This record gives sequence, structure tokens and C-alpha cells, in this order.
Amino acid sequence: MKFKTEKDVIFDELNILQDIVEKRNTMPILSNILLLTRNGSIEMIATDLEVGLITKFNADVEKEGSVALPGKKFFEIIKSLPEGEEIYIKEMENNKIEIKSAMTRFVMLSSIAEDFPKISLPDKKEKIEIPFKPFIEMVNKTLYVLASEQRYTLNGALFILKENSMELVATDGHRLSYNKSKVETKMEGNEQRIIISKKTLQEIKRMDGIDKFNFYLNENNLFFEMDNRILISRKMDFSFPPYEKVIPFDNENRATINREDFINAIKRVFIFSSERSRGIKFTFEGDKVFLFTSNPELGEASDSVDIGYVGNELEISFNAHYILDFLNSLDDEKIIVEMRDSEKAVLFKPEETNNYTYLYVLMPMKI
Repeated sequence: MKFKTEKDVIFDELNILQDIVEKRNTMPILSNILLLTRNGSIEMIATDLEVGLITKFNADVEKEGSVALPGKKFFEIIKSLPEGEEIYIKEMENNKIEIKSAMTRFVMLSSIAEDFPKISLPDKKEKIEIPFKPFIEMVNKTLYVLASEQRYTLNGALFILKENSMELVATDGHRLSYNKSKVETKMEGNEQRIIISKKTLQEIKRMDGIDKFNFYLNENNLFFEMDNRILISRKMDFSFPPYEKVIPFDNENRATINREDFINAIKRVFIFSSERSRGIKFTFEGDKVFLFTSNPELGEASDSVDIGYVGNELEISFNAHYILDFLNSLDDEKIIVEMRDSEKAVLFKPEETNNYTYLYVLMPMKI
């Protein structure tokens, strides 16, 4: 292998590969990035066996070949080189690779390319075209529910694809986020229901500057083709909980609240909340919601926010973190809170949605 490229070109692709490279060292070869030449361009591949990424960039290829290099050190070398410089990479004898730029030269040991795991490629016959921006909007309103969840059966989001819409649902057993966007997916046939892992969603979120991507799937993998990159994710093999049954629509009590005012009041009262429960009591009465928490080690805190309210006086408690997660995922001026009583699941949603549906279901707590 021997080729020449510009620093900025290879650095951008190495940067996006870093989160994929296995850092736990369960299999030494997984800490490597595979470089190979194909049709006059360079492909770089990283995988942790759950998620893989293939990225391609143009280069002046003098000699074809393939090699596996330590991912972290290779990235650090390229990052250290001067901006705008050309980089020369050449395979040498005894499993060594030379990396040169101007007067700087590195010689690093490589691994055998054949030891790198084989990466599946999509069969591009059945393509589903997905607009990137509305998909990422759904990811941003879903990912926080999965952020700390360790149980495998709750560690993925349900992705539902239809001809004129797509939906994304996630739950951690205490709360649920449901999102639906009305878009043209250019798919044919029956709806598709796929579970996408948390790590895969995180990696897709890092892909900037694209308008759309192509989605493929086979028996074992999901494929997300984004310009010069293909993200490969292993299918998650479990049944998603029946989320439709837990979304409460028959609520008698309904509050309309200014989002920023609500955030600020929660943050103030939150200062004195218990570090273990993070609980705050909310009392909906008349045209106000009253917030209260007490802590035997600190004291107590209270506040109130003006609201529009239809319903009976209601006292209910929540983990403040969970409410702030929802409020911070929005940029809407007002939100709606629909409740039945102090023990049943509560429905949060933005006041206006247009072609977008965002529902957040949260279970109350006892404090």
C-alpha cells in the first residue's frame, strides 16, 4: 500500500471513527482501523462487533493494499501533523507503516489485515430513503431516555417506517418517549419495525452535513448509508414492550405551562431535593402550579408558576431530572401536562406540533 492524501481529508474520517474503535481491548484487533484501497480511493473501517463504520475518501493511490493500524495512535499522529499538509502513507517490510508529512516521519507497527473481522455490506436492491433532519430531531427527543439504561431489552429504540411517516419510541421502564414525523420515505410494501441500539443512534447523530441517507436491512444487520460513510449495526433480537398500552389519553386534568418558567422554577427547587430521589412535589390548583421539596439535611424549597389549568386540585410528585430531560429537549414556548390522578402515568407534550407528534409519558413517584 502506498498513497498520498491531505491531512484535513483523512483527519475528518478518522475523527468520526474514534467512537467505534473498541477501547476495552477484549479483542486486540478491534482496537485497530482497517485501511484498504479500492478503485483509486481509500476505505477505513472500524468495528466493535456491535456497530461498524466504513468511510471512504479520495487519495492519490500509487500501490494498492490493506493494513490494520492501532486506531487511537494513528488518529493522534494525523492530528499532530500541520494543517494543510500532504500526508504520505507507505507499507514497508516487517509489518511496518511509514507516515510522512514535510519533515515529520513516523514508523508504526501494523497488524495483519486478514485478522480484522469481516464487515457485512448492504444489498442495495431494496433502498429506503430517509430525510436526515427530521430523523435526528426524533433521535434528540428519544436518546436521553436510553442514556443510562443498562438492561439489554430496554437499550434500543423502536423505529417504525411507513410510506408516509416514521416513528421512534424509547422507554426505560419509568418513562417513555414517542415521536412521529410525517415524511415521505419512498418505501414500498408493509411497515417495517426495527429496534436500533443506543450506540447506533449516537453514531448517526454525529454525522453532520447531509440531507438524507439510505437505509437497508438484512437478516442480521441494519445499514445506514450517509454519503461516503456506511454505518452497520447488528440487529437487536428482542420484542419491544407494547408501548401503545401505556400512553394515557383519557386524562381529566390539563395544564398549559410556559416552558422556560417551568424549567427555572424546577431548577431552583431542585437545589434542595434529595440526592437519592430527586423528587419534587407539584400541586396544580387554580391558575398556578406549586413546587415543593424538603431535605432533612438542608431544609425546604418552594416556588410557583402561572399556568392555564382545567381540572381538579391535584398533588403529584416526579423525579425532577426526568421532567428537565423532556423540557430541555424542546424549543417550544409552552408545554401541556395531562393527568388523571396522583398515581397514574402522566402525559407531557408540546402545545403545537404541526406535522410532528412528540409524547412523553412519565410515572409519578412517592416522596
